[in-house]
Amino acid sequence: MNHSYLHSIMKRSIKLLFFLSLFSVRALSQEAAVTFLFSSIAPCGNSTACVDVTTDDFSNVLYVKMPIKWDPKIVKLKSIQLGTLKNIKLSDFDQSRALTEGLLFFEWKYDDCSSPKLPTFNFPDGEKIFSLCFEPVSTYGSSTTIGITTDPAILKNNDIYPVEIYKNVGCTDVGFLQKRGNISTCVRALTVAGEPMAGKEDEIVCTPVKVTGLDSIAGIQFVMQWQDTMLEFVDLKINNSTIPGLSRGSFGLPADTKRSNALIFAWQSSTGKPAALKDNSEIFEVCYKIIGPCQKVTSVDFVSNFGVKMEATSEGRTVSPTTGQDTFRLDVIALVGEEIVTTIGRCDPDGLKLHVECGPEVEVGLEKCVAIIADQDLLDVNTLKYQMTYDPEILSFVRTEKFSSKLPSLNSSKFTIKNGVVTLDWVNKLGVRTINKGDTLYKVCFDVLGVGIKVTPLKIINSGAIILYGDYPINYELNATNCAIQIKQPPGVVFTIRDGEGKKGETICVPVSVSNFNKKDSLTFNLSWDASRLKFVNIKDAKLTGLKFDAVNALDAGLLSLSWESATPSDASLAADQTEIFKICFELIGDSPFEIGDATNCSLLDIASIGSNFCAF
Repeated sequence: MNHSYLHSIMKRSIKLLFFLSLFSVRALSQEAAVTFLFSSIAPCGNSTACVDVTTDDFSNVLYVKMPIKWDPKIVKLKSIQLGTLKNIKLSDFDQSRALTEGLLFFEWKYDDCSSPKLPTFNFPDGEKIFSLCFEPVSTYGSSTTIGITTDPAILKNNDIYPVEIYKNVGCTDVGFLQKRGNISTCVRALTVAGEPMAGKEDEIVCTPVKVTGLDSIAGIQFVMQWQDTMLEFVDLKINNSTIPGLSRGSFGLPADTKRSNALIFAWQSSTGKPAALKDNSEIFEVCYKIIGPCQKVTSVDFVSNFGVKMEATSEGRTVSPTTGQDTFRLDVIALVGEEIVTTIGRCDPDGLKLHVECGPEVEVGLEKCVAIIADQDLLDVNTLKYQMTYDPEILSFVRTEKFSSKLPSLNSSKFTIKNGVVTLDWVNKLGVRTINKGDTLYKVCFDVLGVGIKVTPLKIINSGAIILYGDYPINYELNATNCAIQIKQPPGVVFTIRDGEGKKGETICVPVSVSNFNKKDSLTFNLSWDASRLKFVNIKDAKLTGLKFDAVNALDAGLLSLSWESATPSDASLAADQTEIFKICFELIGDSPFEIGDATNCSLLDIASIGSNFCAF
């Protein structure tokens, strides 16, 4: 992977303050820890905006002490607004270090927790305890987090317990959780996050990566990083992406970068127009195999690394003082990442042991049947109720079959299929049954549709097997071991850009060739390059009749979108390996000497540069 390319696709160099929004806790009792939630704001100009601090599980709290931190170079604290918390007053806030260090100390007491009898009070979840109002002191798009800190290097006050939350009688510290907020100037911060993952060792788990605050974004890049002793990258899915023009060429996968613990993402609008998405929109999905030991917790983090800065660009406009016309520009906005927590299951959990047997790899277009198998003797079974989930965009349900004769009346009528869920509802009205370890209970068959997808997980969820011991039914949870269907993909089209050489001011034309192109009837891809060194001239000698290209971003952004569609599949003359389909011509405008494309870029779609690079579609 050419990291300089990944960074150069952004319109300008961006500096960003990155934060990891996480939960931290020092819980010292059986009471629920109190959660503090800080909202996010985007003050601009001379106006102020307020961060609301709300809570969960705050009822019967008697004493709170906590320091709150932000970056004073980004915003300045202007005022404090009190919420509905009983007995709260402005003197509970120590602002002596707020302007210079961005530190605010909050200490509030409802009553003396050493008293033998204390009044109780309810404080609803989500209720505001106070608001902190700020005005910006930095430039457009700057960013800072705001939240509780326990870092002694920041506090410098030798306080062993800088955060204390006492609840009920006895002065017991119940600990805290927090959800930090973000303050960005003049534009909402772009937040990228995933969903928690959980599974057993050797299972495949997936997380959708979603964005919030993508209001007018022209480019995004970041690195997803994980512990390669805990998780192993398996596959990437972009079929459900809502981000326009996203392709596999926007990613540096572990196979490309030779880094087993990271995925690089770099996207730029191919139309030149910034994109806007609804909050919590999915932009891609990542799947991992759990390789760490049981009863461990690990995370996937969004970071800047390997020469790739975590950054985003947003559309902005300025009015020319001479012409009065709008001038387009790209501005920097804050990009915030939230960790994706992955929990590896208990070593020997309770529950009814089943497993899904996915079997060997299957080709696209064929049928695949998976078996549900007992991993223990199932004694006195009279009810089985649970669900198995699948991705309906990759698998199309066909039927259930091979029902065990040990389960009377188990047939296709006992299954309901809806929205990617196979629901089993079997009740034995004739009495209890016994299943032996290794018995196949039934099979579920699918047609495999997933072009471009290497794996698709199947997962048994929910509790529901009722085991009878004498006259007392016990509802056991399922202890299911899940699997993923491995999908063999057809050979991809391989693109190759040949070498080019010249002096500043000269025009050079380099061939673009394909392999595995027989029987293809359409093609869409992007070419990108360093626009500060290469100036696009034209496309010539096209071998594909009807080849179209959009050069709107070619001169300023170094991005060319190409497409071709034919009513008849490509003929045998293009089937041979390394067949030239066109030449792309550039004027060399950079100062010599320089090289572009000295490393392969095989992330399946975009071609980064001139040189001996190749990419498989």
